[in-house]
Amino acid sequence: MRKYNYSLLIAIFLLYCTLSINLGLCTTSISSSKFFNEVTIDGKWTTQDEWNDAEEVSVYGRSHIKFHKTLIGVFLIKDDNKFLYIMVDFIGDKTLEENDSGSIRFDINSDKANSPQSDDIMIVLKWTAKSVKETIWKGNGKDWLLVEDIPYKIEIASTNDAENDPYYGSPHIIYEFAIPREIFGIKEIIGFSAGAADWSSVRGHSYTGGDNYGPHPRQISISTYVHYKKPSTWIELSFATQYEENILITTTTKLPSNVTTTKSATSTPLPKSLPSASYSPTITTHEPEDRTTLQIPGDSLTVIGIIAIILIIAIGLLALRVRK
Repeated sequence: MRKYNYSLLIAIFLLYCTLSINLGLCTTSISSSKFFNEVTIDGKWTTQDEWNDAEEVSVYGRSHIKFHKTLIGVFLIKDDNKFLYIMVDFIGDKTLEENDSGSIRFDINSDKANSPQSDDIMIVLKWTAKSVKETIWKGNGKDWLLVEDIPYKIEIASTNDAENDPYYGSPHIIYEFAIPREIFGIKEIIGFSAGAADWSSVRGHSYTGGDNYGPHPRQISISTYVHYKKPSTWIELSFATQYEENILITTTTKLPSNVTTTKSATSTPLPKSLPSASYSPTITTHEPEDRTTLQIPGDSLTVIGIIAIILIIAIGLLALRVRK
């Protein structure tokens, strides 16, 4: 009986590890890469090697071929002592639709709260009427608040120009961000999440409050099973370079003629924290919960996972024989 109990415990442990690997639950941290290649924030691959020096996180989706994984998105991250650079290359979003969006989120103190706190920031690029608009949100302890005046020289852009994209050359939506390191100060590790929503592919409906259910678009995200209002579900991001204070930022955003953004034109010194914000009960990122599995072939188990399950079944059968 004791041998049977031990075998059962081993089987449960192996099953947990298998599910953790295959569902991405073990993905809790990521390290940025050091900046070498010059970046132009224009919402596209300016050159084919522009992001070759970045840390890469790939997202795979369902395929019609069994055990075959289809790349639907890539997150690229790197930094220097001035900026944190992020690209969201949403290969699967091949059409420009109203409300298509890309977003990045930061938990500066990495305190992993269950609701947005005052140190939490969300930056959203959202497509409307063939142009893209930037909004910045700040936590108030319970929800996100819209920041009206943007004190930081944040560089952002988005297009569907994939001419130089080494992953996929046909048109699809790409988001680029350059976030000044002043926002994070001397922090070496922060909480982090990023995602994008494709409204051309609705994947069901989700609860939006009251008795209403709204459409749920296809999404990609870091990390797996992330919730945009719960920093506790985000991962930790480590910087590759050390921040240097009192660096004058003179870089300006370069955008293609067909892309517009809302930006702050302030020339005042950067404050240590975001300004007061106005309350907005509804956030328009349309990301109630990101459910795309990270680095595995769409909601299916990998071959390694299947082999592990077979081993678990074998252990269970052996346990039954030992019990007899």
